Amino acid sequence: MIAKLKTETEAAIRARAHQIWEDEGRPDGRHDIHWQRAYEAIVDLDPVTPTKTPAAPKAPRVKVDQAKVSKKK
Repeated sequence: MIAKLKTETEAAIRARAHQIWEDEGRPDGRHDIHWQRAYEAIVDLDPVTPTKTPAAPKAPRVKVDQAKVSKKK
């Protein structure tokens, strides 16, 4: 389910899952659901999470008119 997470990320998920559990009135037997919701909130929606590397922006392609380049020589 979850690949190895950095310690800070796992701690954040654990804290969020605990908060969800408390917000729901501390129900028994829902720890997997709380963990999944916390994981999605922190990892899936956070663009700077260490488990997700943002793609590097690509340099814009510039069209070169070869006819103009060869006339300048």
